[in-house]
Amino acid sequence: AGADDIIFQTASAERMRILESGNIGIGTSTSSAPLTIRRSNTGNAFVVRNTGDTSDVFVIDSSGLITTGTWNGSTISVSYGGTGATTASGARTNLGAASSGVNTDITAIQGLNQQNAIQINPYGTSSGNTGEIRFLELSANGTNYVGFKAPNLIGNNVIWTLPNADGTSGQVLTTDGSGNLSWTTISGSGGIGGSISTGQVAFGTASNTIGGSNNLFWDNTNTRLGVGTNSPQNTLHVSGAARITGNLTLDTPLDFRSVDLSNIFRRPFIFTDFLGASGAATLEAHIPLDYVAISSGTTSKIAGEPSHPGIQRITSSTTANSGGYVLTDITAFRIGGGEVFEIVFRHLVASGTNTTIRMGFIDTTTSADAVDGVYFELANNLNLVGKTSNNSTRSTTGTSYTISTNTWYRARLVVNSNATQVDFYLFSESGTQLWTSSLTTNIPTASGRETGLGFIATNSGTTATALFDVDYLASWYTRDLTR
Repeated sequence: AGADDIIFQTASAERMRILESGNIGIGTSTSSAPLTIRRSNTGNAFVVRNTGDTSDVFVIDSSGLITTGTWNGSTISVSYGGTGATTASGARTNLGAASSGVNTDITAIQGLNQQNAIQINPYGTSSGNTGEIRFLELSANGTNYVGFKAPNLIGNNVIWTLPNADGTSGQVLTTDGSGNLSWTTISGSGGIGGSISTGQVAFGTASNTIGGSNNLFWDNTNTRLGVGTNSPQNTLHVSGAARITGNLTLDTPLDFRSVDLSNIFRRPFIFTDFLGASGAATLEAHIPLDYVAISSGTTSKIAGEPSHPGIQRITSSTTANSGGYVLTDITAFRIGGGEVFEIVFRHLVASGTNTTIRMGFIDTTTSADAVDGVYFELANNLNLVGKTSNNSTRSTTGTSYTISTNTWYRARLVVNSNATQVDFYLFSESGTQLWTSSLTTNIPTASGRETGLGFIATNSGTTATALFDVDYLASWYTRDLTR
């Protein structure tokens, strides 16, 4: 205060003072600026009304906060100390002044009660135009940064909630699928532990654990794989006994001159290609298989085809249920596990009318079904099924395959090692698998439930009919037998 101050009073109380310096003080006798306003109690310290004198358009309260107002047309709200945002748009474009000792302090917005305190919007509509948050390196090191941004498309809103404490060394953040993050210990790389040496091929030794052995070794320099050796001398080098279950296809002839056959375990098998002998009018016996006519049915040789050397045909007579079969003795086999039967055939009767064909392990020598057996059946139609029969109690596969007449097929059945399941397969002439099905019931394994091996074709009509062509038949075991 100075001697030349001008003082304005009402009700014997000073209201405003113009200091001799020219500064104006309202509610205060001192002023260090051209205009200083002070309010001795809470409330608004500065108010600008609209032109209609109907509302306050700019308000500063006694604590210095701007509670109402705009800046260049945008609501000030939390920015510059404002707290008066009352709309979502206002809240999204404003940040609160730092009141907790940090540069930027984001607080809940007055009146909105919304969790989205900060939102970064896309800056365009093209791919990659989502907003980013960036953290720059020290300015002395350059202007590179790391950061995060949203993908172009988000299926659902996701908020990840951080753990409430730091994890331990080596732990990583994982999600529970519901947005909750936690620290998790991951053993090894990608959750897989264990160790291997150079060249060893990795394999699982336990759950989430890998190991290696010099008995399974990859020579990366020479691109060779060793089984039973860590020094493979060929593309595939097997040191020890080897077993192949299924077909082995060789693109080049096998030179047996360099093969030591002394340690090869030989398994029994039955095989015939039905080539026949020169000069015979009909197909002769194929030990241990033999052809037997049923009710004057006949068999004949058919000229070989490029992919089918040696073809045997079964033809019925004018007697009902006639035809023929090629079988071993019908008590020669007791199913014990590991049996395999395979046949290449074609059906000759349109729609399969009146014709029944059974192929595999069977004990029937008439048109009647097998008492004991594991076999394929085509019965009065072209729907191929797999069957098992144990003392005339039978099971049939739940699915079938409709074959075409005059078309070659390869059928194979495989009894598993303990004779608890039979798998049936059908392949096209080119080797494409067309159908498979399995049975686990009524497999004849008990004493007295013996059966034979081969096929039988009969026709219930009284017109002589070509029924069935066979090009190849074989049987072997996938288990070792004493021989």
